[in-house]
Amino acid sequence: MVQFLETIILYQFPKMSRKEIETMLQVTDVRETRVFQEALEEGLEKGLEKGRQQTLEKVVLGMLDADRPITEIAKITGLSAARIRAFKKK
Repeated sequence: MVQFLETIILYQFPKMSRKEIETMLQVTDVRETRVFQEALEEGLEKGLEKGRQQTLEKVVLGMLDADRPITEIAKITGLSAARIRAFKKK
């Protein structure tokens, strides 16, 4: 129940500082709340996915620079030929 209330409060008072929310909720650290932990996990997952996409793009561009055929790049990366051509246009 406490976690539910913390969630509501965090969403209802987005302009409050972490210190103000900690005081209001009487918690020692907002980072210990489930809401914060879930948001942190989601942010990390998004960051990792973005990093994977950037790495994949670099690999594709490197293979294109090495004049590898699009069909070979598609086979290795699992991307469609259309997606690889889109990288090529960049």
